[in-house]
Amino acid sequence: MKKKPKVEDLKVILPNNFSADQILAPLGMRKDFQTNLKAGMFFILDNLIKMSQNRMWRDFYDVHGGYPLHSTILNQIIGNKYTTVLDLLVKSGVILRTKGYQIGKQTKLFTLSQTYLSAGYKIRTISKDASMHKRLLEYRTEQKQLNDAALVKIKYVTKWFDPQRLTLDKKQAHSLIEFYMAEMHALIPDPLPKGRSHDEIETRINHRVNSMIDTFNSVEEGYMGLKKTGKDNRLHSVVSNTKKELRGLYRYDGKPMVSIDLKASQPYLLSQLLKPKSWGEKGLITQVFPELHSRIFSWKYKKLLNVILMFGTFSKTHTGKGFQGTGFFKFKWDTDFYQHLVDLARAEGAEKVFPHRDAVKKKMMMILFDDGEYMDKDKDFLLFKKWFPEEAGIVELIKTISRETKASDPDDTGLNFLPILLQRVESYLILEKVCKKISKELPDAPIIPVHDCIMTTGEFADEVAEVVKKVLKKETGLEPGVTKEFGTTTVKKKILGKLVAEDLQDILQNKSKGKHVATGIKPPVLYESPDLEGDWLIYHRYDVNGVSFPDERIFHIVDDTNPEI
Repeated sequence: MKKKPKVEDLKVILPNNFSADQILAPLGMRKDFQTNLKAGMFFILDNLIKMSQNRMWRDFYDVHGGYPLHSTILNQIIGNKYTTVLDLLVKSGVILRTKGYQIGKQTKLFTLSQTYLSAGYKIRTISKDASMHKRLLEYRTEQKQLNDAALVKIKYVTKWFDPQRLTLDKKQAHSLIEFYMAEMHALIPDPLPKGRSHDEIETRINHRVNSMIDTFNSVEEGYMGLKKTGKDNRLHSVVSNTKKELRGLYRYDGKPMVSIDLKASQPYLLSQLLKPKSWGEKGLITQVFPELHSRIFSWKYKKLLNVILMFGTFSKTHTGKGFQGTGFFKFKWDTDFYQHLVDLARAEGAEKVFPHRDAVKKKMMMILFDDGEYMDKDKDFLLFKKWFPEEAGIVELIKTISRETKASDPDDTGLNFLPILLQRVESYLILEKVCKKISKELPDAPIIPVHDCIMTTGEFADEVAEVVKKVLKKETGLEPGVTKEFGTTTVKKKILGKLVAEDLQDILQNKSKGKHVATGIKPPVLYESPDLEGDWLIYHRYDVNGVSFPDERIFHIVDDTNPEI
């Protein structure tokens, strides 16, 4: 029998300058109405703040200028008065409606207004007298049970997320964030590209700065944010939400960490979709994504799959055959796959299509993950298809299924099957195979996985890298390439310069699809002038005198925000 959740305080995170009573008191409502509306406001603001802490939603916000609040969840928790709650928050200037996201049609997004975006946070509770209290408690309890059930299966990983041992170097993080902010603002070009404004550029820079500050403060408060209930089956954490350059400042027991990265991980994992064995009744696809396996084995899709894999049925005669020996199976993955595509393009006089490695890496992600119909005739995809026809065929097939599924259910935003499939394959191999083997062979080695990467300390780096290669070769039949990236004890000008150049270029080249709300900078992680290889920043921002601190610096109590809603 399902255990009934006990009545308890439901904590939420709010801007520390928000007051629901100031909004509701003048309306002269009955006390029970006011209690319910106040609880609804708390729930919505809590969700917006938590989404701002999630890496996927931060990237979404950077492009669209807001976050989607889906009516299904709002109605489930708040009830049919959720539109009234939204209207009150909008009319009082706490949140703003914006446009910029399309799923077949224009959809409204929401964001905190400027006054609340750069505010500190406070913890409050939803009244037990609110009608939604029981619904939210049940929802959070269910989400927690699902997450706990997923995490208990990988205790050999989660035990290493110990906030007393896993930390960020405060002084160096302060230097990275503050010099990043200063350099980004200093290098904004004048004049700006056509159709752009200083407000948009500055706001998007400030948003990225605030995200790093929030990440540091979360770690400082001991929040590890372990979650494994998303459609991708990945382990998400405060570390995986950390910007790569800031991630280099993590310490374990005070020691710098080393990242063991899988080279060209998504193309490498795509190779497994061309193995007939993977599609068998007990194969890899069935194991990690049974819903897709069932869908693809309708008569129409199965026939197309069989053509690609060059076999008629899953008989013992055909198992393990197919295009193994050509295409991705022939490539030496310990070399540079993306540079290989550059070289192929150069040999054919197609340098404009795949000009350099960085461009190719981005384009490869579009080839794999963008399921828009326009990609079928995209020049990048057509050139890839010429070199790798079987790999392109499986990509086309799965994208076709995604499109047809979306057409029958246009309100569902989570049915881009190929990235979900590759991420589930990655999660299965890294978490359940590689990390488990590391825990057995190297029981003292810290294991901090970040999707296709495993972080450990320097004394274990070589041995961990060897286990990664050994296990993946056994599981996939292909020896992977791995790289080792060593954490730093001090922020380097070269690293900062590269980061600033890439981020500013990204902002300038990719115009936001939605209007951004002007955003101020949050308080620094240290009130002292930061140092970067002998250079110092002198700024009133680092003067602690007169600074008002938030009531509480707790950034996460319970993360009940579903990243897929």
